[in-house]
Amino acid sequence: METITQNFPSVAEEQPELIARHWTEAGEKELALAAWKKAAEIAFERHAFKEAEEEYRQALTIIRTLPETSEREAQELELMIRFVQVLQATKGWAAPEAADAAARAQTLAEKTNNLAQLVLQTTGLFATLVASADYPTASAVADRVLDLAKREGSPAILGVAHSCQITVCYLRADLNGAENYFAAGSTMLEPAGKIFSSALGAGFGYGSHTAWMRGFPDTARDRMRRAIAGATNLQSPFELAYVQWLAAGLQLFLRNFELAKTAAAASVALSDERGFQLFAAGARLFLGLAEAADGHQLDAAMPKIYSGFRGLEESALGSTTSFLGWLAAVEALAGKAAQSLETVERALQANPTDYALPEAMRIRGELLLSQQRTEAAEEDFRDSIALARNRGAKAWELRSAISLARLLKERGERTAAQDLLAPIYGWFTEGFDTADLKDAKTLLHELNNRA
Repeated sequence: METITQNFPSVAEEQPELIARHWTEAGEKELALAAWKKAAEIAFERHAFKEAEEEYRQALTIIRTLPETSEREAQELELMIRFVQVLQATKGWAAPEAADAAARAQTLAEKTNNLAQLVLQTTGLFATLVASADYPTASAVADRVLDLAKREGSPAILGVAHSCQITVCYLRADLNGAENYFAAGSTMLEPAGKIFSSALGAGFGYGSHTAWMRGFPDTARDRMRRAIAGATNLQSPFELAYVQWLAAGLQLFLRNFELAKTAAAASVALSDERGFQLFAAGARLFLGLAEAADGHQLDAAMPKIYSGFRGLEESALGSTTSFLGWLAAVEALAGKAAQSLETVERALQANPTDYALPEAMRIRGELLLSQQRTEAAEEDFRDSIALARNRGAKAWELRSAISLARLLKERGERTAAQDLLAPIYGWFTEGFDTADLKDAKTLLHELNNRA
């Protein structure tokens, strides 16, 4: 083995895993550990996360056979920092092994009293909680991350903390909170992305979704363009797959289904190639939803939708209000009325603070209306409007106001419909090319034209 290392340095440099296996078989723990670590780091830098996963496992197996010392703990933490990110990429944030690894890394970071690493490892725990839809606990952990980051003080670490806050505030429908954290931390998100995978994507991506929901579609599109540009600059396939998934979600919100297909397909291709299971599932669901939206590709779309949904369920995300609500809507398009009502009921029961709750109420209202249950539908529309208004979710408020205004118009209550819709439409100052605002404008024109 020493002969290979000395006489064939290119082999040792290009195939460190080969050297690592030989040192492991020879029982040379320290040499094997160094070689596995080098092999893992090379694979990580190439974003070959499946290879890196195995190589970090080998290194960690060896290091845990060494005597328990502070030096060993520091070495293990160094390995765990990357190993957690690898597991979250290959298995999903909420995967049990990823969660266990994040908890172990946090314990090691606390022992070493390294503030920067404690922030990063606590952020790993935060990601697990968010992916499990445990938003109250995730919010508490995000507050701890921010407190630690303020003590540490560097822009990159503060950017990671702000990304956590943007994410959890948005998911819990605290749109003002999400917007405030985005305004305070947006300049720190790109450096954050260099030290923690998904920090840039989550910060700009959920910052984009927040802007859309608050009623600023053009701002939302601009932020998503910055997210894609930032992920591209980082040359990170993981970050780009994540951002393209979130971009597809934004285009679904905007009802621009062709652009949603393009973004989702890009995320699916990259995720399948690199083994990003969570993103592959989520993007496949979004691709199917976009294909099904016009009702012409339902047969081809439904297998993608159910495949993606099953993948999200394996990561706990399938049970969230937003994904269940979207699933219910497409089941209705497919003519599965009873099934869609069952699905939307699950959506409404999933989480009382979920950002998508007003839309789930509206979807149930539309399903009830299709069954001529007009009074129940009207109640859902009005409840949706009230909840959206209370949360400052102008996009949801507009969409539900359109649904209710149409119902009132069909009932002959044109003045009531106009009085309902005109103020919310008049609130908007941008995004007049988007589908919802064009629908509102058309409906208001019809209501004004009494001939």
